[in-house]
Amino acid sequence: MRFIEIKRITLIFCILIAISHLAVNATIPYLKKNGNATQLMVNEKPFVMLAAELHNSSASGHEYMRKAWPTLKQHNLNTVLAPISWELFEPVEGQFDYSYVDSLIVNARKQNLKLGLLWFGTWKNGVSSYAPMWVKKDSKRFFRAKNAQMENMEVVSPFCDEARKSDMIAFRALMKYIKEVDSKQNTVIIMQVENEVGLFAPRDFNALVTAQYESKVPTTLINYLQKNKGKGVMDSYFEQSWIRNGSKSNGTWPQLFGYTPESFEFLMAWQYASYINDVVKAGKAEYPLPMYVNAWLVNDPAYLPGTYPCGGPVSRVMDIYKVAAPALDFQSPDIYRPTIKTICKTYHRPDNPLFIPEHKNDPLSAAANAVWAIAEHDAMGFSPFGIESMVDNDKVFAGVYEMLDELMPLITKYQGTGKMKGILLSPEDKETTTTINLGGNNIRIKYEPDFKPVYGLIIQTADDEFIIAGNGFEALFLGHDSGKNTMVGIMQEVRYKDGIPEVLRTLNGDETCGNGARVVNYYYDKSIPAKPLIVKVKTYQREK
Repeated sequence: MRFIEIKRITLIFCILIAISHLAVNATIPYLKKNGNATQLMVNEKPFVMLAAELHNSSASGHEYMRKAWPTLKQHNLNTVLAPISWELFEPVEGQFDYSYVDSLIVNARKQNLKLGLLWFGTWKNGVSSYAPMWVKKDSKRFFRAKNAQMENMEVVSPFCDEARKSDMIAFRALMKYIKEVDSKQNTVIIMQVENEVGLFAPRDFNALVTAQYESKVPTTLINYLQKNKGKGVMDSYFEQSWIRNGSKSNGTWPQLFGYTPESFEFLMAWQYASYINDVVKAGKAEYPLPMYVNAWLVNDPAYLPGTYPCGGPVSRVMDIYKVAAPALDFQSPDIYRPTIKTICKTYHRPDNPLFIPEHKNDPLSAAANAVWAIAEHDAMGFSPFGIESMVDNDKVFAGVYEMLDELMPLITKYQGTGKMKGILLSPEDKETTTTINLGGNNIRIKYEPDFKPVYGLIIQTADDEFIIAGNGFEALFLGHDSGKNTMVGIMQEVRYKDGIPEVLRTLNGDETCGNGARVVNYYYDKSIPAKPLIVKVKTYQREK
């Protein structure tokens, strides 16, 4: 009896362990606030996507990807962003092909990578090139946007309800399938819905759009304007357009915002956002992964709608998307310009966490900007575009992702606490020095322009302890807010493994630049970007 009882207890224990394991894996990725930061939680742990995006058509070729998969890990990625095109997913209406969804998931698992899937549905880069042939060929059912000459454009109109319904059905089928095959393993952790939407025209000139323009602005949008007026919450472009026209509490689009290109843009943004919101809701009804939209940005403040995709989630209309598409979790910028600091500041809002799903395919700027976005703006991830074609001969980008991966337990711990700062010498900077404050310690950052790229981060891990990492700068400790001086006591070069530092050498003299940390590796030719240093600095305070 005793042996039987032991066996019974052992069996129950094993069952409980199995159930517990399944319960953890069954928790799908979600977003969670940590202080002032929003973190992506995967298997109940914060996860920062050290990602890269494939070229648009790469994922469609099984043989092409078979050769590409092994190379992706060389960049020290933990996540791959891969498109799923509507034309291949639903080649015949109502018939879904799951084969290349399967291929992506299976191969990502083999490489121990996570996936962010990009739904190229009704629109991609302002046109409808990834819609199925049965959509493209039927311009009556799936009517097109019209230009000023009343000619059909190769863009399905965002006012087309038939397209909206069909896109919803397809995306819902996709999310249902992902749930069936992946909800226990969480390989797919995030979804992008459509891609850089908007119209390369001032507006859609269909007659029904003109009628919509002269209709009442939705009450929910007016309430949002009134609630947030003057509070520094809204984008000024949107808010000022309303204020200039008298801050009216009701009326048509031109009555509230003027007979201007902006008022048509606001209507177009409302329509695109409402359409996308329905697609997102359809998908989340099956499997509610975090979902976002990405934006083709306004590259010059003087540009008018249509020179960039009119109606897309550019910063000027972020607030409209917030109201019209509440099912979306956030909006993201695609960055191909050097104004990284301005763009991050614009898109990182209390109601909009930062994720950069596309960045210029340049290893130097991508490396530096990844650190800035993650350290300074608590970004959930960063992703250069077209990773298969990135030429990273000096392993700059791979080295930075390696450094970020080593520091990830610290990064996720200190996101949202105000105890982590980014360092970046960008084309926007006019000065070679700046001063930051961490825990009352004033630290002067001196950039070394001879080194490229110049980037880094500082984390205050205790009152008297700092982790400093990167390349091409000096961090000089100055006075403390208490009136005392902060002095460097000891500095060590370290590497991290599983969150635990291993001391490589103790630094002093030339490496401490008087009373700071010289995060520059002089053992490398200045023309060759050095592997980023990680140093641990212990400080003490003394009277002046």
